[in-house]
Amino acid sequence: MRLTASKGLSVISDIDDTIKITGMPMGRDFVVRKTFFEEYQAAPGMSGRYGEWHDAAFHYVSGTPWQFYRPLYRFLIHEAGFPPGTFHMKYTPKNFGSRVTWRQLRELITDEMVTHNQKLRQISDILSDFPDRKFILVGDSGERDPEIYREIASLFPGQVVEIYIRDVVNDRKRNPERLEGMTVISAETFVREQPKE
Repeated sequence: MRLTASKGLSVISDIDDTIKITGMPMGRDFVVRKTFFEEYQAAPGMSGRYGEWHDAAFHYVSGTPWQFYRPLYRFLIHEAGFPPGTFHMKYTPKNFGSRVTWRQLRELITDEMVTHNQKLRQISDILSDFPDRKFILVGDSGERDPEIYREIASLFPGQVVEIYIRDVVNDRKRNPERLEGMTVISAETFVREQPKE
């Protein structure tokens, strides 16, 4: 375990569709298949990019429930070669007999603002805990990472030095103002299959 120094560079990274292929823009059925029934797959080229930030501390912030920590850690760090770091995930009760658990799991899949607020809070806490560190934020365009990171940069202007967005929905062409001022990482885009008539 490595302690994070008060000064230096930190990378705050999303997980789903930033460094691990999940297919969030494809909808619930696709995500369930990728999460429970297929082997995890790393986003091409991302572990090499992260390896270039030699002296950085890493913080992985995700809307994924904390119950997935062990398989995600094993895959990302031991199999895919991402740097070790702290994990900040969504708290979800583990009592599957509870209505609260099922409600929270449903909200996790259907309500983007639940994850938005959780990530905004957790990232703000990290930057507040390390006021003398500089931060690189890395996410993807499939959910609300550009909006969350833009808000973080406005709240902590002296600390956020760069925002990288892996563009998985082709916003660099369809919606370029959404990614304005951010470094865009080209990626294969997710395209929903049209139902057959």
